[in-house]
Amino acid sequence: MTPKVRTWIYPLLLLGFLITVTVGCKKDETNPDFAKAVSGTYTGTVTMAGVGSVAAVCTIAKATETTVNMTVVIGGSSVPLPGITVTGSSGSYNLSYSDSSGSFTGTVVGKTLNWTLTADSDVAVFTGTR
Repeated sequence: MTPKVRTWIYPLLLLGFLITVTVGCKKDETNPDFAKAVSGTYTGTVTMAGVGSVAAVCTIAKATETTVNMTVVIGGSSVPLPGITVTGSSGSYNLSYSDSSGSFTGTVVGKTLNWTLTADSDVAVFTGTR
């Protein structure tokens, strides 16, 4: 693993772990199946200020109709981000999660995924397509 990858992989791993520990399951039968609409594999780049950009693959899998689990693979390291909330309609969807360790926000418009992950003072930005 290159020093560039190591610099930003640890904040991502920390946030992924904290999300895993704090996420609970909930089921809401009345919501449309937003999660199915955004599920898939997106290939692109992650950029972190002061570090640069690296290739990344994000796989989004449906957990419920309104939540997804995402796995980000960067330089051979895999970071799970479970329990992300999905809202939106017809081709434009918002992704969100936050807790005391940081926040995750993103959009899926058509086949393009953009997201921002903030953990402490570190900010990572992904742009990719499926």
